[in-house]
Amino acid sequence: MGTRASEGDATKWLDILASYITLSSVVYYAAASALLHFLRTDLNPCYRYLSEYARGPYGALMTSTFFVLSAGSLGLFVGLCRSVTFRLRFAAGLVLWFMWACAVFLAGIYTSDIQGTPHTRTGLVHDQLGMIAFTSATFALVLLSLRTGGVRFGAPQFSCR
Repeated sequence: MGTRASEGDATKWLDILASYITLSSVVYYAAASALLHFLRTDLNPCYRYLSEYARGPYGALMTSTFFVLSAGSLGLFVGLCRSVTFRLRFAAGLVLWFMWACAVFLAGIYTSDIQGTPHTRTGLVHDQLGMIAFTSATFALVLLSLRTGGVRFGAPQFSCR
C-alpha cells in the first residue's frame, strides 16, 4: 500500500513540475523578448525578426529564450502525454509538438543572420529550423485542438428540443 501512495505522489509531482516549467518558460520568453526591444533600440521590432536579437551585445539573452521555450514546450509535451487517455488519437499532434520543441532548441544553437547582411550557413540552418518549427507548431495546435473538441469547423449545430 505504501508504494501506491508514493507512486501517486511521484506522478503528481511530475505533473506539477511539467506545468511550472511550461508556464515559467512562457513568462520568461515574453519578459525577455519585451526587454530586448528596450535594450536594442537599433533594431526596429516592426521590421526585424526576434531571432536577429541573438546577434549583438545582448545575444545571450535572446539565445536563452530559445532554450527556455524549448524546455517549456517539452514540459507541455510531457504533460499532454500524461494527461490524454487515448494517445493514438493524439499521436500526430504530439509528434508535431515534439518536433517544434526540438527545432526551437536547435534554432538556439544556430543563430540567425541580420537582414541585409550576407547569408551564412548558420543563418540558413536557423531559417530552415524556423520553417520546421512554425509549421510543426501550427499543425500540432490544430490537431490537438481538433482531438479535444476545442476547434469546430462548419455551421453551428442547434437543437430544437
